[in-house]
Amino acid sequence: MEDDPFGDLAEWGNVLTQLEFLSSQGRLDQAQPGLVRLLRFRGNWQILEQTLIHARKVVRPTPQLLTAVAEIVTDRDVYLDARILAVNALGDILSRTPPVISLRQRQRIVGGFRQLLRVPEAPVFQLALERAIEKIERSRSTAASVPSLPTNTLHR
Repeated sequence: MEDDPFGDLAEWGNVLTQLEFLSSQGRLDQAQPGLVRLLRFRGNWQILEQTLIHARKVVRPTPQLLTAVAEIVTDRDVYLDARILAVNALGDILSRTPPVISLRQRQRIVGGFRQLLRVPEAPVFQLALERAIEKIERSRSTAASVPSLPTNTLHR
């Protein structure tokens, strides 16, 4: 796995070019430590949004990547569009066949999403959560055990 191919994040144009290149080459899985750094960097909205869009394509996500995406979903200080992109990314990753996490872990994440539905949020965010829940649950019958997402991520 590449450590972090993105370099100086102040050079955001180069970061986006590298992100697009890795995505087009199918090499995002090898760059997950760098993706996690991009997701935690709040200094540029374009980096955050493009990373969330491309994170959906990761085939074998690490627990660190899943946690970084889940933290965006639950962080009410992050702007709504990014939180929706994060919900969509998790929905895509977790509904994939072969599954990337166990059925039990999927249920925990869905439970976290359901918990978020009980909190006053923008209707568009709630709709994104509902769609992700539906997508994940539709695919759950094929779940098998693989590395799991830390359980405390969605239950703050």
